[in-house]
Amino acid sequence: VAAAVQRLQREDDEVAMRRDVELEVLRRQLHGVDEEMSASRAELARSIGELSEAKHAQVCFRSRAAEELELALGRASEAEATLERVAKEAAMEVAAVATA
Repeated sequence: VAAAVQRLQREDDEVAMRRDVELEVLRRQLHGVDEEMSASRAELARSIGELSEAKHAQVCFRSRAAEELELALGRASEAEATLERVAKEAAMEVAAVATA
């Protein structure tokens, strides 16, 4: 009986040791997964930051482009008005010369 008890105790100890080894392997695997997830989160955060910066740059570029277009349209309008005024003045000079 004592031998059977010792054998059962040994088997129990062996099972406990195997379980402890398996648990340690699982802990290490879990730690590796946690590290990978942390690295992935950091990379994702960097990517989101880069996208945000790119979007901001695009908005700024569009805003500057719209301002420059507005200024160009204003200059074109002024040039058109000047051209109309010069054409009217030239037409009046031609009419004055023609009637003189």
